[in-house]
Amino acid sequence: NPGPRGENAGGRGGIKLQELDFKMGQLATVSGESPGTELVYKFEKDLNANKYIEDAKIRSQSQDAQSKKYQFSIEFKYKNFSDKKTRR
Repeated sequence: NPGPRGENAGGRGGIKLQELDFKMGQLATVSGESPGTELVYKFEKDLNANKYIEDAKIRSQSQDAQSKKYQFSIEFKYKNFSDKKTRR
């Protein structure tokens, strides 16, 4: 069983989240790194299965030449937070 920084850290089978960026009225973005592309696609699928998240899409994915890990970025709508509010 891997330790807290082992392969299954964070419950995502090796994905390490590095940043979560969200502003009212805009899409939220999460970025991180993964040992393989299949984990990134699974993470995208898991986000889409969450009832508070809609339209999760991988926006970028590239492999680091030195570490061989994949850097990725996924955008999504979070609850009503991503909707632009209009004033009347």
